[in-house]
Amino acid sequence: MMQKPAKPRSWTLDLFDAAYPLEVTRLFLMTTLKDSLHENIHESGVPIKQLCDILGISYSYLANAGNPNLEDFNFQLKHLIPLTKATSCFATLDYIERALGRVAFAVPVIGADVSEVTAELAAVTREFSHLMKELSAALADGRVQSQEWPSIALECDHLISRVARLSEAAKNEAASL
Repeated sequence: MMQKPAKPRSWTLDLFDAAYPLEVTRLFLMTTLKDSLHENIHESGVPIKQLCDILGISYSYLANAGNPNLEDFNFQLKHLIPLTKATSCFATLDYIERALGRVAFAVPVIGADVSEVTAELAAVTREFSHLMKELSAALADGRVQSQEWPSIALECDHLISRVARLSEAAKNEAASL
């Protein structure tokens, strides 16, 4: 019998990773906003007392905000960004993004040099080529099979990341003019 993996600490889990059974993926998608706050507050590895000092709020307020059993307790949105920065845990933001059908990722910092923009453009072209190759191979039989999707999703993620890097590089180049 296959053992279920532990709940992932990082909420940036690739949902199509074949290493995680479908039950884990469903559990991951059914997370509530309160559960994601609990992850941010109680499972980030940063002591709650330290988070309270950073956020300027009481211990009981923060502990209650991350308690999934207190459904009527509301966490003020103004604390979300500082909390996320302090914990480096994106569980709550990931939950919000999934609920809205969006995806977010870190945009890397790139200098303002034309050669960097050119290098990123080449990388985007290369990643797009890899994606088209994967899709063409998958569609050879007329449809994308479930076992083919993980590699296609990975190529899509790489392309999105590269496009973000290209955008950042171009923006920095424009700002330097």
